[in-house]
Amino acid sequence: MVFKSENIVEKKIGGSFVTGKDLKLFVDKWAKIFKSKEMPQSKSVFEATAELQHEMAKAAATEYYARKMKGIISSGENPGLEFSQLEDKHR
Repeated sequence: MVFKSENIVEKKIGGSFVTGKDLKLFVDKWAKIFKSKEMPQSKSVFEATAELQHEMAKAAATEYYARKMKGIISSGENPGLEFSQLEDKHR
């Protein structure tokens, strides 16, 4: 009953909706911060949040880019170009 679609609420962090993957990154990052025996300073909490939001944006951009490149390759617009060749050029 907990996981029925009508019971699931989209989550927001900093005003932006987050995916399950993003939420996991957030929880992992915060768990690391609070795992130490010392309470973090508010500045370090802010920095950690900013860093995590940057990581989430980077992961989303990378995922988008990879999806678009696979689409270009599989569309037939570039005959003879394989995804592995594209990957090699980006390393």
